[in-house]
Amino acid sequence: MKNNTFRSIVIMGTGSNVGKHTITTLLLGFLRKIGAYIQPFKGLCLDQHCCILQNNKSMSIPQCIQSYAAEVEPDPQFSPIVILPSGEKYCVDVIEFGERYTIEKELLYSEKENKFNTIVRDSLLKIKRKSLTVLAEGAGCAWEFGLTHYDKSNWMVAEQLDASVLIVTDMDQGGGYTSVLGTILSIPKSKRNRIKGIILNKIRIDGDVTTLLNGIAELETRTLIPVVGILPYFNYLPFNSENTTKDLYQIQCKPNDDFSTWVSETVSIFINEKALLAEEKEDNYGFFKTKLLSLWN
Repeated sequence: MKNNTFRSIVIMGTGSNVGKHTITTLLLGFLRKIGAYIQPFKGLCLDQHCCILQNNKSMSIPQCIQSYAAEVEPDPQFSPIVILPSGEKYCVDVIEFGERYTIEKELLYSEKENKFNTIVRDSLLKIKRKSLTVLAEGAGCAWEFGLTHYDKSNWMVAEQLDASVLIVTDMDQGGGYTSVLGTILSIPKSKRNRIKGIILNKIRIDGDVTTLLNGIAELETRTLIPVVGILPYFNYLPFNSENTTKDLYQIQCKPNDDFSTWVSETVSIFINEKALLAEEKEDNYGFFKTKLLSLWN
């Protein structure tokens, strides 16, 4: 498939830890599986650790892992800014395009805010000039009152890439439907038309799916946005959360042999679960492919 048949997508969420990293990784693997060439991206990443590439440059762990899912070489351009704890009380470490330095916390945004904006915009301009298709991971909540000025990973990315948006929510903690509804209604109408679908993550399906179907119908009626996919709850992920305190990817961020198998198997679950709830009588793969690819129209 030619890249110009695809429109970039930003995976946003109703909050932190709802599964943006996992969903982005899975969709990158899925799109590569059907022949698309696509790259990961996150404008600014707050993390506990970074990975060190063979050229001694550093980048964020999630975007490095996502590079392997997309079968592209990890590149610091995929995560142009990473902010990490430095080990010093009043300082943080900053990675810009793979180069790491330490700065006082109180100077981080007062002196670096405009520079950070320029770095992210420059990265996105380079992507546009190369006509690359991007599957970007957002940060935190898709719309956080009082923090929109500092946004480097959500709407700045979506607007500069003219991207579609998917909203992910965590259904395991309760209040998942309401979180999606509240998040979408908080987003200004001028931006809301970019939202093309909702993904319900961490669902525990046990037999009867009537309640789930009813909830999906109500959500779609209220938001006028389709639920394009669901994911079951996973007890095991073959990579660390971006907020992990473990050092597994500190030196070499190359997932083990379980990773590619997990992506392939979980993509199949993603497809099958959505098809299970669909009225269309298409084959599982065909149904989800049609739904997903419609986001680029």
